[in-house]
Amino acid sequence: MKRRELIQACAMAALFPEGLIAGNSVFAANTGTSRYSRFFFDERFVDPATQLSNVVNDVLLVPVRSDVTAVWTGMLSRAARQQSLALQGLTTESFVFCLQRLLHGSHAVEVSMQRVSQDLYGWSLVADHKNINRRVA
Repeated sequence: MKRRELIQACAMAALFPEGLIAGNSVFAANTGTSRYSRFFFDERFVDPATQLSNVVNDVLLVPVRSDVTAVWTGMLSRAARQQSLALQGLTTESFVFCLQRLLHGSHAVEVSMQRVSQDLYGWSLVADHKNINRRVA
């Protein structure tokens, strides 16, 4: 193991002593019954059994590997067309950025992000359908 990886592993252990969610302000409102339907986590960096122990039980935990494409085509594209979305995650910055871009045209998107480590960001995203008023001539 390289020295940098060892230091990073030690730092991550210090960041996640009792689960990440409890001490992260991005997830502070995620207690009791959650308004968020899905929680995405990058399985390369996050161990859900220990680091996501405080995620509400009615939230679907979705493991990802940095790229949003598979998740978008597999579940989110259809869900986004049918309803507004409220999502949370512990992923790379690129995952959230691409998700915002995919939703931007049809939804008003609000994102709250906080850097957790060198690789990970904790985030909450709410995407409401844009109100499009069209006049019929």
